[in-house]
Amino acid sequence: MATDPRLNHVNFCHNYLVFLLVAGLYHGCTHIHTFIFTSVHLQFLYGIFSFQCLLLRSLLLSINKECINK
Repeated sequence: MATDPRLNHVNFCHNYLVFLLVAGLYHGCTHIHTFIFTSVHLQFLYGIFSFQCLLLRSLLLSINKECINK
């Protein structure tokens, strides 16, 4: 039984965005723009717009908004 290659990309996107979210929280506001750019680039590169990936990206954007308001 073959697996859908899109599923592998979604899993990769999900795992990588979780990593970016944790790294963004660890490094704080100074690097959050880089993490957001990387997450957006990753999604467009693979054409992945799954619910999990969009939710994680919105969390990164929310953190960025909080950083700007500080």
